[in-house]
Amino acid sequence: MNIEEINFLRSIYKNKVVPFWYYRDKYAVQLLTYAIEDPVKISTLKASNKQFLLQKAPLKEITACLVDNQLSKSDLINYLPKEWQNFNLTFHRWGGYEKYHKHSWYQTTRPGFSFVIQLNFEAAHDAIYHKLIAPVQSVTPLFKTNGHPVAKKKMRLTLAWARLDFDLATGEVLIEEIQTDWIREVDRMVNRFKDSHKKREKEKIRDCWLTHYADTSLHNLKAYQSYLAVYKKIWAEAIMSATFDFCLTELGIRNIYYHTYESGKTLKDCSPPKSLYAKLPKKFGFVKTKEAPKFIAADKKIRKKIKKGKFLWWRLLI
Repeated sequence: MNIEEINFLRSIYKNKVVPFWYYRDKYAVQLLTYAIEDPVKISTLKASNKQFLLQKAPLKEITACLVDNQLSKSDLINYLPKEWQNFNLTFHRWGGYEKYHKHSWYQTTRPGFSFVIQLNFEAAHDAIYHKLIAPVQSVTPLFKTNGHPVAKKKMRLTLAWARLDFDLATGEVLIEEIQTDWIREVDRMVNRFKDSHKKREKEKIRDCWLTHYADTSLHNLKAYQSYLAVYKKIWAEAIMSATFDFCLTELGIRNIYYHTYESGKTLKDCSPPKSLYAKLPKKFGFVKTKEAPKFIAADKKIRKKIKKGKFLWWRLLI
């Protein structure tokens, strides 16, 4: 996306904070909500390409309570699980090059910018974080990586983000990446000190680097890592779900593309985690296609790389 497009979007979303809640497999309920308007028989859904969604726990719970074996939009909208996690969404930009570049820092498919959706922790998490980690107030919070597209407000803590490129004229969105630094950084920190401090876990870690950022112990680090277990299970689902919701409700776009490992590696000059570009899109019902997004293939240099690489893309019509 060019600077004019990004600045226009930022004028709309720059100061917008959107509450967002998520539970395990909510995306299955979400995708069916998009798909149906009138009540539909369960037998019809089982014979459709949405059948795989019915195997998810929330849908099993919903369909088990149906009286007439018909699923309505209201059944899905009104479903309330026993537990969920609260987040908030903020929006930003990422990128900076208007011409082609040789290094992979920004990892954009075409020169320019990405629109960023940030999935941020809510107050309940932040209270636990401050209690266990005790971050130093005068510096960047521990585990927050400002070199990546996280929320700019100091104490808004970003769990994950999605970077998008899209074209309203063609009605297409390309999800450039989804990523979390937070969980990875917590795991790294625990691994860094688990051997040297295992005999004195409850003592404060006096490492000269760590004390610049926090006043914590290995015991508290491990307790926080354990607390994050539920987030570790859902973060990829949650940010993908938030992305779908934004594409449909804000942009009015249902034609969603996502990189395969091969397309991302070739066009973004990087080696992303394979599971996020293989298992995750299958989970959501993406299918592979030879057809690139029209607005991406319109670029001559990218089109040459596409023809040379002969790779596939993930695509989902929601």
